Amino acid sequence: MEIKIRVMEREEDLPLAAEIVQKEIYDELSQGEMEDWLRNSGNYPYVQSFVAEKAGEVIGFISWRLSNLRGQQIIMEIDMIAVRAKHQRKGLGNRLIQQTLEKVKSIWKKGDLEIVTIRAETDGDNRVARNFFSKTLGRLGDIRETTTPKVWETTRSGEDDIIQYFVRFFL
Repeated sequence: MEIKIRVMEREEDLPLAAEIVQKEIYDELSQGEMEDWLRNSGNYPYVQSFVAEKAGEVIGFISWRLSNLRGQQIIMEIDMIAVRAKHQRKGLGNRLIQQTLEKVKSIWKKGDLEIVTIRAETDGDNRVARNFFSKTLGRLGDIRETTTPKVWETTRSGEDDIIQYFVRFFL
């Protein structure tokens, strides 16, 4: 079956994307809270969201957010990315980033703006996400990893850190 990545624009997309993000990332939130978060997270073009579909089922989600702007240069942030568990580790996360980044770039290029850096972050103890971002984003350009220690109040060392990834494109 072919996987199609498209703009998240259908009314039924929001609860399906929220379900994936809630189950795979923010399990401490309810489905309704996740829907509210996505619904109120910003408007196009400052936030651009996409879904991956297979046989009519939404199986993945990515949201890009304008993080910073200076002159004609933009920093975009991967605000959220999630793939249903049974479709993980098959390259879909990589495809979501690669294919949607090209769409996001072309939208900003129409306004004579250029994405020069992308940013992503994850919790320090999330080894799967850390490996994913290092590998996937490292293919795009010059990657830097930074740690913001002790962001959250937790009992275990390392799980309270936030790891940020910055990719400067080869210009």
